[in-house]
Amino acid sequence: MKDKIYLSGMATFHAARKLKYIEDSSLKNLIHGHNFKAIMKAELTDDISLGVLDKELRDLVMEFDYKDLNEYFSEPSDLFLANRVFESSIDISPLSTTISSTDFAGASNYSHNRHEIWKSFSFQASHQLPNVPDDHKCKNMHGHTFRVVLHLEASLENTEVIRIEKICGELKANLDRKCLNQVNGLENPTSEILASWIWLRLESLSIPISKVEVMENNDSGCIFNGTEHEIWKQHNIEAAVSYDLDKEIYGYGYKTKLFIKAPLDEVKGWVMDYGDVKEIFKPIFIKMDHHYLNEIRGLENPSIVEVVKWMRLQLNSNFSELSRIDLYESEGRGVELFIN
Repeated sequence: MKDKIYLSGMATFHAARKLKYIEDSSLKNLIHGHNFKAIMKAELTDDISLGVLDKELRDLVMEFDYKDLNEYFSEPSDLFLANRVFESSIDISPLSTTISSTDFAGASNYSHNRHEIWKSFSFQASHQLPNVPDDHKCKNMHGHTFRVVLHLEASLENTEVIRIEKICGELKANLDRKCLNQVNGLENPTSEILASWIWLRLESLSIPISKVEVMENNDSGCIFNGTEHEIWKQHNIEAAVSYDLDKEIYGYGYKTKLFIKAPLDEVKGWVMDYGDVKEIFKPIFIKMDHHYLNEIRGLENPSIVEVVKWMRLQLNSNFSELSRIDLYESEGRGVELFIN
């Protein structure tokens, strides 16, 4: 199978709305405003580039900019907005559209008529990993500000409110300001085991959970979908670039994520040590960070698509667990390469 490359674009708009179906009933039908973010993802083709995707998305959301959304929808929730943008796309067949009314909540519409809402929460906790070698730093008791993102299946037809804020609050009450090793089921509290623990807890309550993401910090995380664990490690790369050697040399503060998918180590309880991911990527990071990408062999024409393909080739020989590479020029705007 060939790798798949998807493009991601983002546009923002500012709008007011009031909602009838809202978890906090005290806020029902109160008009309020948001700085919305809209993200659209589509497969790379000969006809679709980042520029084309950006224009399509901007044109779609500008209809709502500085407007009262209730003039367009009887219930302008994030979910209905995401579906409207998805279905209104003319020149592009999106893989997905996402609308975020805040940095902590949003909704996504996917192809094949699948919908999700998501909500995140943070908590402070300590832990130590009992099954790692004695000289590993995570053997020591230490702490994190964890962030958890819950993705729940949703339906456009069902107006029943999914009490996702209540669910987040109950989970936080069980985890916040705790030593995770002392929580039943979390004696070896890796991110992967914590994600599984949350999944099983919600599944037992018949919550329509589709994905759990756990982050110990902004640079690493674990995703669990009920079947597979996938971890990611983010690196920030400051690099210069030019798409035409006769024009200005400029640059980006790129963010790249490496995704790794493999069965859990039965003893350590993780897919892979985040530190090992960092070491595997280190030679490539050294080549790219604080360098002019056009001078790197194989990157004479370093469009973002060509850069992510080059990274894939560099990692191919010694990273069989690698499942995906993301490379973003700015928030929401970038390329995602899915391996095989």
